[in-house]
Amino acid sequence: MNSVLDELLANVPDDMPPFMESVSALHPLKLEHQAALYYGNQQRIGIPSAPGKVWVRANRSRLRVWLATNLDLQWGKIASKVEQGAEKVTVTFRDGSSATGDVLVGADGMHSIVREHVLGRSNEEILRNLPISTITGETTLSEDAFLRQLENAHSVSLSGITFVDDMSPEDRLALARKITEHFDPKLKTLLDNTKPEGVNPAPWLPKDGVIEAIPVSRITLFGDAAHPTSPFRGEGGVHALRDAVYLGKFLGQLRTADTASIHEAFTAYQEEMVPRGASVVRGARAQVDLYYKDLAKVRMLGQQAVGLPKERMEMGTDGIRSIVLE
Repeated sequence: MNSVLDELLANVPDDMPPFMESVSALHPLKLEHQAALYYGNQQRIGIPSAPGKVWVRANRSRLRVWLATNLDLQWGKIASKVEQGAEKVTVTFRDGSSATGDVLVGADGMHSIVREHVLGRSNEEILRNLPISTITGETTLSEDAFLRQLENAHSVSLSGITFVDDMSPEDRLALARKITEHFDPKLKTLLDNTKPEGVNPAPWLPKDGVIEAIPVSRITLFGDAAHPTSPFRGEGGVHALRDAVYLGKFLGQLRTADTASIHEAFTAYQEEMVPRGASVVRGARAQVDLYYKDLAKVRMLGQQAVGLPKERMEMGTDGIRSIVLE
């Protein structure tokens, strides 16, 4: 959340809770954020926080709670149909309820129902399966093992991408261990601690889609609904927040709900958002090749990745007590 942070905080009400304390995944540890990629057993590149380049690894659940401050939200609503009239838009939900308003903003993610209505095309036509499938899972670590993971990267570390077919959790775990058997042991701790029941039964299959134009109407899109992005540069969520900031500015300038005013606001928003979003999708798509071809061009979270020293940490009762660079 580095490049959009100043814009976001400048456009929220004064009654919001403190951002860093509320949202940062690392705040209790008093540790700066950092992301790292490992190549082989030795090469470690990534991005650290630095003066003028502060970034935040947000806990998504906490971020949602923070964004929802003093808002009356309804959860669990899944759109099933969108109908647009001359002056109103109505959304019908799977539970049979509906809502009507002057405008509709489709922020319903990668498999957006609103996008299908706006573009007149199915998600199957819009989205592209990337030729990658990844084994994922979860495990529980002791305090010492957790500290060793923080030494790998303060927030995010990636040490392998696995291509797999349809397999059982046991087979997935066995394959992951075989492929990574030559890795430095410190990079395999999570894998070694994972049990078959902790492996997700289905592989994670990333998708993306380049959207070149969105018709202007009383409906617009943002986030993955507007520019479905793979995670390989870590920028999808950042641009969703940037969409929200820009769209909020244009909506805030509306004084009437007549069609001409709404079209003017949405035209201005989409003229900036659509090409930016398409560029983000293409950049993330190209990043996969750079992982294997040219490390000097690898970008993470909007920044050029650089070489990172190895670290050794000591934990205290109030967070990280010391970090020694090796």
